[in-house]
Amino acid sequence: MKSVGEVMAIGRTFEESLQKSIRMLDIGNDGLVLNRGNGKSYDVEDIENHLLNPNDHILYYVAAALKKGLSVEKIQKLSSIDPWFIEKIRNIVDVEQQTKEKPMNSELMHKAKHFGFSDRQIGRAINKNEFEVRKLRKELGVVPIVKQIDTLAAEWPAKTNYLYMTYGGTENDIQVSSDQRGVVVLGAGPYRIGSSVEFDWGTVNMVWGLQENGEQNVIVVNCNPETVSTDYDICSRLYFEELTLERILDIADFENPKGMVTSVGGQTANNLTPQLAKAGIHLLGTSAEDVDMAEDRSKFSKILDKLHIKQPLWQAFSSFSEAKSFAIKVGYPVLVRPSYVLSGAAMKVVWSQEELAKYVGEATTLSPDHPVVITKFMLNSLEVDVDGVSDGKNVIIGAIVEHIDAAGVHSGDAMMVIPPWRLNNKQVETITDYSNKIAKSFNIKGPFNLQFLIHNDQVYVIEAKH
Repeated sequence: MKSVGEVMAIGRTFEESLQKSIRMLDIGNDGLVLNRGNGKSYDVEDIENHLLNPNDHILYYVAAALKKGLSVEKIQKLSSIDPWFIEKIRNIVDVEQQTKEKPMNSELMHKAKHFGFSDRQIGRAINKNEFEVRKLRKELGVVPIVKQIDTLAAEWPAKTNYLYMTYGGTENDIQVSSDQRGVVVLGAGPYRIGSSVEFDWGTVNMVWGLQENGEQNVIVVNCNPETVSTDYDICSRLYFEELTLERILDIADFENPKGMVTSVGGQTANNLTPQLAKAGIHLLGTSAEDVDMAEDRSKFSKILDKLHIKQPLWQAFSSFSEAKSFAIKVGYPVLVRPSYVLSGAAMKVVWSQEELAKYVGEATTLSPDHPVVITKFMLNSLEVDVDGVSDGKNVIIGAIVEHIDAAGVHSGDAMMVIPPWRLNNKQVETITDYSNKIAKSFNIKGPFNLQFLIHNDQVYVIEAKH
């Protein structure tokens, strides 16, 4: 299952498309260069070894080789990559150097954007944060334009709702009038283990639901290829774009939407919720504050304590020594993950101190803005999912889903059964009671998923997602 996943990026230059696609992977990188932790230095021997024995980081080693002064011919000989692609990567490396050395003006800003650099990347080069770069970029008059994807190879005029944003042009292909303002629905991003077609199903059903309730203009933003094959005719406009704060705000500037839905597309959209709210975007459904209450482990735990709902022992920490002390106290195995996590990203069951040191680093790399959480992993437990919907006051539980496998097998891999067949009446009643209390306490407006553990006949809450 580790091989599952694909993205498709569209731009007016190869460099722009390449850097967009890296952001679309949603693995914590903002592009080919100028990423977090880019201070790591490789020696030439290490680079050459990675070019000879490629893995999924090969592109980054090509960039590192160019920075070390290796020639295009040498890199081609070692890696067997066509020189055309190496030259394109060299263009990106050259622009990176220019952003670090030259004063930022309109020409350099446009060049950087033309070659796919995000505001975050530019910010790292000129020591500004993402919002400062965004403000500067707008002041310099450098904004993306909206282009329409031509599905007819220019043989006939193509009027499609496939759109993308680029800095490779001067005019928008479409205009959005005031009576075309609509609601933006954020999709799930790339397909991967635990985050697959079910999120597209949720996105499409949200579009249908909005349309059935009178909303004529629904705009979808997503970046997996299946979006185009399955969703092409269900919405007014489909932006085949990266799900990053910068790009969603660009789309909001152009569309001026009535509101935005972030709760049906998985964790990528969920993580953007607090920042979008802070930027003044009107969010439909559960509020950003309530999403944060459920996603932030400390806040979530405090509310469960008030409700007298059991949960496995846990602790958020910022240093390895704290993590080690807690793991020794509760006993291995423990579960390690960032606060904001869905789909099992950087989530690991750890059985020893050596593993703990390794996985703490992985979790912080994935989610540097949120603390890492360790939870006592309860062996020989039964896992139960609850799927429901709420309007903040009324709660409807659609299904109580029992996992056939013991707890610890990820939902994306697990076999499950509806209705549950090993739970007794008391456990079902407790799960139902907890679900109602949690949905109301977190003021959930929309769909939600709760995960429970049953250990020694006691019901524990793992997490809530909405």
